[in-house]
Amino acid sequence: MRDVQALDVTAVQSAIDLYKTADVDDQGPFANIKRLQRLPLPAFRAVYRTMMRNPVRRAALQGTFAVTSIGHEQVGAILPLITGTLGLGVGHIADAPVVRDGAVAVAPVFTLSLVFDHRVLDGAMAAEILAGIKNRLDNWELA
Repeated sequence: MRDVQALDVTAVQSAIDLYKTADVDDQGPFANIKRLQRLPLPAFRAVYRTMMRNPVRRAALQGTFAVTSIGHEQVGAILPLITGTLGLGVGHIADAPVVRDGAVAVAPVFTLSLVFDHRVLDGAMAAEILAGIKNRLDNWELA
C-alpha cells in the first residue's frame, strides 16, 4: 500500500480486505502479476531481475515494510522472510503469567518479531524500532 501513513485505520483495513478477497485473475489488484505468470520462466526471471535491480523501483513494487500475523493459529512467533527492509511478525495472543505491579497475574500476551535487511539497518536501530512498537502497544490507551 502506498502512502499508508496518510490513511486512517479504516482505509488500511479496507485495502487489506480488498487484497484478501480479490481473485487472482486478469482484473483487479493482481492483474499485473497474472500477466507475469504467463511468461516462460527464463523470460520471467529476466524481467524480474531487471525490475528489481533499481532499489527505488524495488521499494515501490515490493514495499519497504511488511506485517504478517499468525494470530489465527496457536503459534507463538514467526520470522517472516521479506523482500523489503523490515518485516514485523505478530504471534498468537494467549493468556500467560505476567508480573504487574510486583504481582503475578494472567494477561493476554503475544510475541512480536522483527526481521530486517542488515545492509540497510543495523541491529541497534532495529531494536529501537521494535521497542518503540512494543512501547506504543503497551501504552496504547495513553496515545
